[in-house]
Amino acid sequence: MDYIAKMLKKKTEDLSFIQIKNNAQLKDKVYDMVDIPLPILTNSLIQAVKGRDDQEIDLSKVIDGIIYLLGIGDADFPYIDKYKILIRKISPEIEEVILFKAMDSFKEGDIESNLISIRALLSLNPDHVKALFQYAIVLETIGKSLLEKEDIDGGEEVLRLSTLNFERILDIDKEYSLAYYKLGYHYRYLSQYIKTDLIWGKFLKFSSDELLKEEIREELDVIKDEVNFETAISYISYSDYKKALDFILKLLPNHEESWNVNYLIGKCYNGLGQTESAIEYFNAAIKYNVEESDLYNDLGVLYYNIGEIYNAITTFTEGLKYNQEDYKLIFNRSLMYSVLEEYEKALEDAKRAYELNPDNSIAEQIKWLEEQI
Repeated sequence: MDYIAKMLKKKTEDLSFIQIKNNAQLKDKVYDMVDIPLPILTNSLIQAVKGRDDQEIDLSKVIDGIIYLLGIGDADFPYIDKYKILIRKISPEIEEVILFKAMDSFKEGDIESNLISIRALLSLNPDHVKALFQYAIVLETIGKSLLEKEDIDGGEEVLRLSTLNFERILDIDKEYSLAYYKLGYHYRYLSQYIKTDLIWGKFLKFSSDELLKEEIREELDVIKDEVNFETAISYISYSDYKKALDFILKLLPNHEESWNVNYLIGKCYNGLGQTESAIEYFNAAIKYNVEESDLYNDLGVLYYNIGEIYNAITTFTEGLKYNQEDYKLIFNRSLMYSVLEEYEKALEDAKRAYELNPDNSIAEQIKWLEEQI
């Protein structure tokens, strides 16, 4: 059960049920609802029957009760489908009525009433775009409030649900500009910068609100470096180092001392076979972050690939000053000692690496080294 369902489950206590008799009258209209209990808010029950014949119930109280039941999400209630039929018979414009009720409560800051009304409307019409948007907005409001109260798990869960509802809107109406507007902020919060860039680009395409468009243009300018960085990483994952380099080099003027930027440039040059440039940028990355073990591993392996075994050993050893229990650095140095036929040093490193990470490949290397000795 999700956070919102749990939150509303207790609201079932606010409902009571009344049984109407055969030919019972609901404010001048007769409905075939024999043997079906009708939901009504407990606080309204006394007022609903006070001063009236016991055969007559105030219609608005029944409508409110059905809306409330639909909104708190008790989908397993046995008469839920009949309630939906009844409420549409009573009020053919019920969707507009509920939406107005929801928007009014939201303006008044009554988030809970807004939530119940919107969920009721979506129970009647799951594809109601305006209701989906309002639902996503109120979920966003609740999620932010939970995060401010340091309920991280609850806040993140509700925000994810908000995001899903904004996305659902676009499945129904691909030109609903405000959904693009809000989704961009959600994706940025999740550090999904490529998606943020794409979704805000569509907002600029479909929106006619010049003030909001100017706001988004400014936001896009703020995240352009993050977009280039994430795009470069994406191309690297597909081994398209040339395209990756085009994007990552755009960051260098403003991020010359970023170890991440220098490291990625080094990986690109290494992937393109430009060894000298790769070594230069790997060393620059180490200069700005001496504690990142992957930098030493990549540089050491690069030295090995070009036959500079002693430089590789020096690099792995330097990395171990800051990462004494990094088994990859230790095992890679063991392999270098093996190449130089310094088997005792290699075995010592291999055994140490195995203690840190008892992997089969390391065990096989130990066995081989023992045979050599």
